[in-house]
Amino acid sequence: MRHSRSVKSGTDDSNIEMDTETRENETVTISSVGLQATSSSSDGDGVVIILDATYIYTEKPGNNIVQRRFFSLHKGRSLIKPMMIVASDGYIISSIGSYLADYYNNDANITRHILDTNEENILDWLQEKDTFVVDRGFRDVLPQIKAFGYNVYIPLFLPKNQKQFSTSEANSNRFVTKVRFVIECVNGRIKQWRFFNNVVPNSSLPFAHEYFSIVCSLINAFRPPFVQDTSAHEEIAREMQKKRDEKNKLLSKLNDKGFMKAKKWTSLKASDAAVDFLSFQKKSSKN
Repeated sequence: MRHSRSVKSGTDDSNIEMDTETRENETVTISSVGLQATSSSSDGDGVVIILDATYIYTEKPGNNIVQRRFFSLHKGRSLIKPMMIVASDGYIISSIGSYLADYYNNDANITRHILDTNEENILDWLQEKDTFVVDRGFRDVLPQIKAFGYNVYIPLFLPKNQKQFSTSEANSNRFVTKVRFVIECVNGRIKQWRFFNNVVPNSSLPFAHEYFSIVCSLINAFRPPFVQDTSAHEEIAREMQKKRDEKNKLLSKLNDKGFMKAKKWTSLKASDAAVDFLSFQKKSSKN
């Protein structure tokens, strides 16, 4: 299998990077309510990071080979992909890349490349029992992440012989979503910058990731975190755990054969539908 490739190789100075100061930052070690509800008490000692790739749309390259490497079948257009690493409150820990958009650079392969090459010394920054929160696109790299001793939370997959998730499975997916939503909000903040909300010209591609890092640094410095008040997190997590395995009343009714039994249709006259409805008689008016 071919390794993922970055648009620009080399390590650049950035205001967002993985170092001891960043790891000890209170906003990075903040606990997530969704993770508290999902995990056991032994899993919550490390840092929680959320990974997802975002998109920077680019002009169509003139070179045919480069054009194929930049083209995303998922989005149907040319783009490059920075890999975002975000804390559970929306603090941007790092953005690694940018990576090309072809088949070889899916989320799993990008993450595998980051771990294999120790991009930005991520393996030195991470510690055992740290937690990764990812979406289903990372499924192929889960064994490698777990081999390093990290915890991983990912939405469940629906088995082929099953039409829908059970109540507890659906709730488990919701717990992961409750943690993951912040990275989608962070990506939305970045796209509020006009340069990244529009198509980036090819002449700016060599500097695109530097611009991206500057924007991420400005967001960390001047925009508030998405999760600020954590005083009620433990109480909310306990309530979520309590309701996690509650029976779905609507589903119980739908599974009730007596309730779902087909009823026989009977003809009904309009006069019998509303017996007590007032009737008005037409009277001729005389002067």
